[in-house]
Amino acid sequence: MQAGKLFDAKLMPAPRLELVWSKTKDPKWNWHCTYNLVMVLTPYDIRHTKRNEYRGVYAEKKIKLSTTRVGNQRETMIYPEGRIDTPFRDGAHISWDAAQLKLPCYVVCDGKAQALYSSEKEELLKK
Repeated sequence: MQAGKLFDAKLMPAPRLELVWSKTKDPKWNWHCTYNLVMVLTPYDIRHTKRNEYRGVYAEKKIKLSTTRVGNQRETMIYPEGRIDTPFRDGAHISWDAAQLKLPCYVVCDGKAQALYSSEKEELLKK
């Protein structure tokens, strides 16, 4: 799987698929990567969790698909050359799912995002 350049995660489009890394306090599994489907909620959608706060505003709804736990001593999941790591299983799943759903896919760590691309995804999109 190939990756694009890093950019501010707040600029990701929706709908999308995303892998989001978060550091935990668990000494054994100190990194979690959550795989989400993100969709847009229109201003008066009743699925807003804080309806009064979001009345008249577009917002995002994240639907958790899975979580991968990782144990390592790294301070960040961003490699020195600027690529964000992806978990093996969910890294494959996001590529397949993005092709099937025709959605962009991203990996996120420390407020930075990176678009993900794969030849498998491109082949599936041609069908």
